[in-house]
Amino acid sequence: MKPTNVLLAAITTIIFSNCARQTTPEGGPKDVTKPVLLKSTPNANQTNFKGKKIELLFSEDVKLKDPKEQIIITPSPGKDIKYAATANKITIEPPALWHDSTTYNILFRESIQDITESNPTEDLHLAFSTGNTIDSLFITGSVAESRKETIPENITVALYASDTFEIFTDHSTYFTKTDKKGNFKITNLKAGDYYVYAYEDKNKNLKIESTNEKYGFKAKPIKIRQKNDSIQLSLIQVDSRPIKLNSNRSTTKATTLRFNKNLTDYSVSDLPNTVFTSFGDNFTEIQLHYDESTSTNDSTKIHVKATDSLKQHFDSLIYIKQTNIKAIKQVFSLSTEPPTMDFETGILELRGKTNLPTAKFNQDSIYIQIDSTTKISFKENQISYNQKTKKFSISTKIDTALLSPKPLTATTRQPLRRQQPAKPALLLGKGFAISIHRDSSKSQKINLPTRHTTNTGLLHLDVKTDEKNYIIELINSSNEVVGSFLNEKKHTFTHLNGEYKIRITLDTNANQKWDFGNILKREEPEKTFFFIGSDKKFVIPIRENWEVGPIKIQF
Repeated sequence: MKPTNVLLAAITTIIFSNCARQTTPEGGPKDVTKPVLLKSTPNANQTNFKGKKIELLFSEDVKLKDPKEQIIITPSPGKDIKYAATANKITIEPPALWHDSTTYNILFRESIQDITESNPTEDLHLAFSTGNTIDSLFITGSVAESRKETIPENITVALYASDTFEIFTDHSTYFTKTDKKGNFKITNLKAGDYYVYAYEDKNKNLKIESTNEKYGFKAKPIKIRQKNDSIQLSLIQVDSRPIKLNSNRSTTKATTLRFNKNLTDYSVSDLPNTVFTSFGDNFTEIQLHYDESTSTNDSTKIHVKATDSLKQHFDSLIYIKQTNIKAIKQVFSLSTEPPTMDFETGILELRGKTNLPTAKFNQDSIYIQIDSTTKISFKENQISYNQKTKKFSISTKIDTALLSPKPLTATTRQPLRRQQPAKPALLLGKGFAISIHRDSSKSQKINLPTRHTTNTGLLHLDVKTDEKNYIIELINSSNEVVGSFLNEKKHTFTHLNGEYKIRITLDTNANQKWDFGNILKREEPEKTFFFIGSDKKFVIPIRENWEVGPIKIQF
């Protein structure tokens, strides 16, 4: 070969080599055009499709992004689906042939994108049938948080055609995912009855993992015949596993029974009188505390019963034994939450917790200091204590006028001026709480809230509903409930200053609290929702001397 021909061949090889690569062009205007589907095999809504591989041709070269997560095929053709992108063609191949006489729907979401700017296809889906007809029924709905106004994204919504399925192990018949507004639509359905569930599916296994995934469900099956109303699902998170004892460990001070999940209550019988019980550092533990006089190496058989939030039961005989293993020394301590003051009723409440079971509370060691001359003492029945949770509460009624500033009178030496607001405090003296080991709590000074009508506002509510039992709560910007009422048609919240939201709960069983249902018994959580104003916002601002409302709440 002549040198000229060799050089020409080399140049040609380089040119063809470069043409084979998919690269992003440099310079020029930004590509904002989305890939357009030109042709598909099978065609949209085609019947009697007998092929195995799905092929799609687009208006430009494309790539795949997370196809196993983004592409949803219902009903599922199985695992190990092969996805491929070559130039402007996408192929999908299931591990086996498509089922006979079945309508399939493929939702591509944002899986197919152009190679220049990653622009995804717009609302691309493909339906086809391996039989003579194609199913055309559908359902729509939305998913929301049960106790929050935020909209959850990317939630899996699944349909189960059989009432014998196991929600924690079986795969769904049809499924889809919600959009950024929490809405969903499942298309190309056969007529029939379906159970519907929604769940986060963090590990993408198309099953509910109740230990770390939120979920929602409808108790009764949805009858899909022709047209269906929109379905609303509310997400909750409740661990549905059966109760199991994981460990039984003892020291010189205590025995700790550790379970696999949170408990709501327990009982222990056949215990010596010198042993006290409580929950441990959290509600997965039951602790048996040995009194100073307890000293034995003998095993003791006790009877332990426990329940969880789904009313599942644990019932077993357990052997415990005090050991010579030294326990980590714990200093008896007492912690409190910020006190609450209802200025309408004059009820002051303080809640707190001790780190060890408490044997005694001394009401003589607690009082309210209004000023240097005014003190308010407490009675024994104003202090309540739950030994299992180690939580206590103190409640009393006081004259709210004592918490308001008093104007000074003018004198020859001092002109009339506004007095600074009073700063009353709740004082817990040393030894207010005595532990089972005879240790005393340290003294604490807790400032009390002092709100005044001069720097707060009012919120009037007017409720219109046919519901007999409901709860309406006022929630501040820290997501704390600052006020509530039951079954009233008109109500006024006072002493407000800040931004607030209104949450409504339909109290179906009239027990004056929200119940989150039971997925094991297909009992739905009680419905909750937030008031949305005419400005499409949840937040209601209230400032000094404002009087807002009456706001009409209709449900």
